[in-house]
Amino acid sequence: MVHTVVHVDASAADLSEGPHLMQKQLTAAIDREEPFAAVIVMPTVSGQVTRKGGKLAGATNRVRMLKQLRPGLKKWCRGLAFVADADAQKVGAKAIASGDRLWGCPTFTTDDDDAARAWATSRITATPGENR
Repeated sequence: MVHTVVHVDASAADLSEGPHLMQKQLTAAIDREEPFAAVIVMPTVSGQVTRKGGKLAGATNRVRMLKQLRPGLKKWCRGLAFVADADAQKVGAKAIASGDRLWGCPTFTTDDDDAARAWATSRITATPGENR
């Protein structure tokens, strides 16, 4: 069985494009029906944060995306490592704190791409449900 570390680089995307890019690549990984881990380099939020009613714009689309991805992530994903700068981590603090419950698989957040890759690589041999 092939074990893959998927790398999603959304760093150059704006906040509205980043989730779509992530969904597309995670869906492709899920559709292979093989265990995988992923490193997701998040967009920089500086200068891009827009709020509507106290929530980040596009929250409804992100919730819809999560609902679509979660069953496949729970089954096939051994871990999602998010690479995000300090501003992005601050904006997403609530989501980061509930990462495993939110995504359906273990998560890790860092500002260091090498640390994210090392964590994802270590997760690839984990069995489903391990360290949740």
